Amino acid sequence: MIRTEGGRVEIEGDYADLISDFGCIARSIGKNLEKRGYPQKLIEARLHQMVDMTFKSLEEIRMQTVVESIIQGALRND
Repeated sequence: MIRTEGGRVEIEGDYADLISDFGCIARSIGKNLEKRGYPQKLIEARLHQMVDMTFKSLEEIRMQTVVESIIQGALRND
């Protein structure tokens, strides 16, 4: 079981339960992005990015975010 409330995340259960919950969450995110008009390849890339982020430390995620912001800012100025 994966439950969130007020920014808090509670995760309980065995492997099968957690994989099932994660699959439902990923599917819902994908369908929501599809409804908003995102192309399938971008949706798949973002879902893969989500999975990759689960194995990174908070510091690695923060650093990646900073680097991506810098790159996006530089690209907007070109």
